[in-house]
Amino acid sequence: MSIIQAKNFSFNYPGVEEKVIDGVSFEIEPKEVVGLIGPLGAGKTTLCMAIAGLAPSVVGGDISGELTVAYQRRHEESGMANTGKVGMVFENFGSQLVQLKVLDEVMTPLGNRGFSEQEAKKRAKELLRLVGLDEDMEDEQLWDLAQGQQQRVAVAATLAMDPPILIFDTVTDKLDPAAQEKIRSVIKAQADGKKTVIVVERDPHLLREITDRILVLVNGKIIAQGKTDEILSNYDLLSQADIEPTASLRAARALGIPGSPLTFEQFEQAAGQANLAGNGHQQRHSFSNPIVRDLDLHYVKSHTSKQFGRAIVRIENASFCYSKRTQAIEDINIIIRAGEVHALLGSSGAGKTTTTKLVNGSIAPSEGKVWVCDEEITKDTDIGDLALKVATVFQSPDVVISERSVKEEIAFPLKQRQYQRKGWFSKQKCYDDDYIENQVSRSCELVGIDQNLLDRDPTLLPYGQRKLVTIAEALTLDPQVLLLDEPIIGLGASARHKIKEAIEQFSQQGKAVLLVSNDVDFVAEVADTVTILHRGRILMQGALQEVFTEDNWQRLGQMHIYPPRSTQLAHRFGKNALSCDELVWVLSSR
Repeated sequence: MSIIQAKNFSFNYPGVEEKVIDGVSFEIEPKEVVGLIGPLGAGKTTLCMAIAGLAPSVVGGDISGELTVAYQRRHEESGMANTGKVGMVFENFGSQLVQLKVLDEVMTPLGNRGFSEQEAKKRAKELLRLVGLDEDMEDEQLWDLAQGQQQRVAVAATLAMDPPILIFDTVTDKLDPAAQEKIRSVIKAQADGKKTVIVVERDPHLLREITDRILVLVNGKIIAQGKTDEILSNYDLLSQADIEPTASLRAARALGIPGSPLTFEQFEQAAGQANLAGNGHQQRHSFSNPIVRDLDLHYVKSHTSKQFGRAIVRIENASFCYSKRTQAIEDINIIIRAGEVHALLGSSGAGKTTTTKLVNGSIAPSEGKVWVCDEEITKDTDIGDLALKVATVFQSPDVVISERSVKEEIAFPLKQRQYQRKGWFSKQKCYDDDYIENQVSRSCELVGIDQNLLDRDPTLLPYGQRKLVTIAEALTLDPQVLLLDEPIIGLGASARHKIKEAIEQFSQQGKAVLLVSNDVDFVAEVADTVTILHRGRILMQGALQEVFTEDNWQRLGQMHIYPPRSTQLAHRFGKNALSCDELVWVLSSR
């Protein structure tokens, strides 16, 4: 008998006639691991909340049809009757953290289950170690932790409930590489015949690793369901679900290789068969009739010979301490020139965000110097004036959003500076309304925000759309420097491509980009140069192709940083490539 069963189930939020979940039907068997994919706003989180008993009992709204969870049918008034049966880690995990200290957060559900204080403390410590949090973090204030660390606390607290059904709603993309591996292992262990698991995820590699089946949700409807490899090899379904195909599948499609290879091994086999069939004999490393789709070949060919202008950002021998005990960065040297995209990689606490704070003036170095546009940043620097030159996109969009409509939020930086005070009784207009309107439209077009979202309340949008709003907001001021802290978290393939294009356009205008990202594949697509930080110091620095040369793979692997997947695949053919576009280019070249 199915542990979760939906029959023509629908849900809509209070005051909204449109159904967020529209007549879905599916079954999930006990101890089955099911992936849930779909574009932004498809209803994935809402469906998970309904299964967890939070919709409509907590958030309100109306339901119709049938939804049975843990063999009990859900009703509008009985959603929380299954408390203890379902544990959910939210994409917006901050909303589920309620205690002040880390250890207390994990001990609370254990106490609710009847554990003694001593037993609860022992088990909580074990769970914190399981998710990769050290003993010295147990007494830390939750809100002093980095976002990735908070997310791991939320995972540990959910595991402490020990429910038969677990839901993980996009829980890896905010983590550094080492933590991602740790949480992947945790999910896999829970999925290994012990629990019924639902995984909302955009990473096809993680889905292949742990799921048995996948449900595809688009516009509140399940448009397909099937075995994991069947779904992930269907290019049309992936497009509708806004999921980036694996590097092997993307390259195969672009090169006209038949079949749907998902892995490196499958690609090699399909490529060999394609050459043998097309030419009568094996011609390794080249493809005579590539069908190159959706590639910017000019970008591919010029990537390694890109010319930069003057230095816009200079960080020289900079160090910074948040306290006498904590040395955040030490003796950092970074130069970012006009037209350059510079990426920062490293584990949580390596100093990436601190480095961006030096550039936007949030902090001044305790030692060393920082220049932006030939002006030195000191404790006396006017951050408001500097913000006209340096725009920052924070990792969490919720620390920025304050307005009640998307349009007002994107226009906010310009509206705040529309008038400049001149003396006590007069002011000068700096931006007219038409200019602001045009800048908002331009920014929305750059990042792919639909016009029908402009009147929506940004706080009610899905996480990924809130992220796009803050990126558009940063671009309205037309800055000289753009700081991007994990810009693609929460985004689907189409939005990711839009952000890639926006970064490329920004750099082509002779401006500088400092990118913080844990996604090595994305870094390889957009960055020119890389700095890898480790415990506040520079471990590696140089051009992208120099840092990811094969000679560095072992050293990078020690920090859980691995070469881009396209680089790994190209290596199997004796070629060098960083991005999927470059991979196709080198494999199709004679």
